[in-house]
Amino acid sequence: MHDDDGRFLMGRKNVNGHFFLSGSAILRQGQRLNGSGLNALPGGALEDEDLAAAAGNLYAAVRTGAMREMREELNFTCEGYQGYRMWTMGNTRYYGAFFRCANPKFMVVHCAQANVALRNAKNAVTEIKQGTITDYTRFRERFPLAPLDNELDTVEIWNVNTHWPTIAGWRNDQNLSWFFDILHELKEPSGRLVTGAMAAGSSMPG
Repeated sequence: MHDDDGRFLMGRKNVNGHFFLSGSAILRQGQRLNGSGLNALPGGALEDEDLAAAAGNLYAAVRTGAMREMREELNFTCEGYQGYRMWTMGNTRYYGAFFRCANPKFMVVHCAQANVALRNAKNAVTEIKQGTITDYTRFRERFPLAPLDNELDTVEIWNVNTHWPTIAGWRNDQNLSWFFDILHELKEPSGRLVTGAMAAGSSMPG
């Protein structure tokens, strides 16, 4: 998610996660996360359910998957989908979904909403560690404003231009290079973004 001034939401991962939608998991001791403690854009795997919901159309599936991940990690959804770009890393494909905030004030609003959700997540983790919450249903009843997954610790507004010296250092980092690629596309558009006009009938590449 970004605005026309190059601002976007940047998160930082928790070291350990204590609740997850998948399997309705509540983990009192926590589970170490991939990329723990590092910066991260909200996101995750493109699921079969995303493709099924989009009837196999990749353009729509990436949108669906990105919005699902935003809800799971920050407990809000966003509009303004522009399209996606695909990269490959070895045998793995990954997609950057781009959402434009037409009104710069919305970026501030979304960041504030995200931080309310993450504060609720911290409170939930405290109760999970204390043993007060032991099942996922109870967690959702107790903390409906928390995200569905305990992935992110913080979110703040970055600017792709002013933060570029930091982002540029991620280029060859195994954990962060895919975020570099996505943000490089934001900073210097390649013209390879798959948009709605280009995506009619597009499906998962073979």
